[in-house]
Amino acid sequence: RRNSSGSSSSTFVHNANAPIEDRLRVFHGRDGVKAAAVFDGHGGWQVAELAQQRLLPRLVESVRRQRPCNEAGVQRCIDEAFDAVEEEFTQAARQAFKLGFGQVARVGSCALVVLVVDGVLYVANSGDCRAVLGTLRGPAQVAALTHDHNAREPREQLRLSTDHPGEADIVLCKRRSACYVKGRLQPTRSLGDVYLKDAFFNAPPYVQGDRSRGRHVPQPYSPPYITHRPEVTVRRLPGDASFVVLGTDGLWDTVSNEEAVMVVRNCSEKGNAASAAARLGQLALTKAAEACGMDLDELRGLPPGTARRSRHDDISVVVLYL
Repeated sequence: RRNSSGSSSSTFVHNANAPIEDRLRVFHGRDGVKAAAVFDGHGGWQVAELAQQRLLPRLVESVRRQRPCNEAGVQRCIDEAFDAVEEEFTQAARQAFKLGFGQVARVGSCALVVLVVDGVLYVANSGDCRAVLGTLRGPAQVAALTHDHNAREPREQLRLSTDHPGEADIVLCKRRSACYVKGRLQPTRSLGDVYLKDAFFNAPPYVQGDRSRGRHVPQPYSPPYITHRPEVTVRRLPGDASFVVLGTDGLWDTVSNEEAVMVVRNCSEKGNAASAAARLGQLALTKAAEACGMDLDELRGLPPGTARRSRHDDISVVVLYL
């Protein structure tokens, strides 16, 4: 259903990379099924785009075939949709890798999906995108719906060190907020990034600095280190009017969960719910500009690529009104 301003969702995209590596998708069905997703690509845009094209359509179709749904059935549909995208990419990457196109092994994407069906909210997260639930009326309520799957998080570091004992380089940190699996990747779950999942994609040692055959991870090397399978949370829809903010980490690098909820509430109260995602994106950019001693216009005026990316990440936001 739509909220009092007539909006069912709001979206915003702003690129730092050239080309942008983020993607998003929103689905509203006449049968009450609705879904939204954000994809945060890294090493390239290709896995994010494949997920944008495939994941939600497959998931929605399989859920519709099952209705009336039970929670176990929907969770199985979610896993199967993620599995299908991962398998399609892996098979294509395997053929390219055999031909010497090593770059394909290090392209990946975090993926966050929110699905509403039969009065139940499902959140599937693989990576460090984030979903936050908020209320539109009454006292503000804020609830994180996801955990960040990132190597800086203590619980992820513990899991990795437990699964791969004796590997001193299992997590390497440049600083507290910048830690990497095997010194190479921050997310601990993602689609793609197959060189950290399958020894087939571990390139041979570099010869005279040539990395064209892909990334080489020296011994000790005991993949898989990361997984594409999402962490799924399930909850009944709250009785009060509510919404979910989905964002790639370009949003959450500077905007707190509480700030995000208050921005959406303020937009709704002013009858401008459709602009909520843009206001969130503007807040993220304003804070990024302040952090590097610039004003917002100066930051926006930088060309996409290194000049922007050194100051902020790609930003993709969906506000899904429930």
